[in-house]
Amino acid sequence: MEKPRRWCLALASLQLLLLLSLPLRAAAYLQERKNYIVHLRPRDGGGGGSVEEWHRSFLPQVAASGPDSAADGGDGPRIIYSYSDAFSGFAARLTDEEAEALRRTDGGSGAAPGSGAGW
Repeated sequence: MEKPRRWCLALASLQLLLLLSLPLRAAAYLQERKNYIVHLRPRDGGGGGSVEEWHRSFLPQVAASGPDSAADGGDGPRIIYSYSDAFSGFAARLTDEEAEALRRTDGGSGAAPGSGAGW
């Protein structure tokens, strides 16, 4: 009689644990990186440094340490492509919060979700 009771208690504990983890999993989903195309205003006088360095300067400092650094969160390079001929900007892997911050950044003129097709 004691064994079925232990199993029921263990099963109930597991269900409670899974139920309590739902908000954490939902928060992780909201932090998922997606492809965005970031439009920038042209830089004044060409500025110093390469176009890629300038584009990286708009990313959060944790991610700006390098194109393949471990600080990128483990899912590869943040900047997918740097645009300089057709328009000024770049394609990057960003969270929704990072994209919103870039929209408000001085020098930024927009950040729109992109499919990544053709990159």
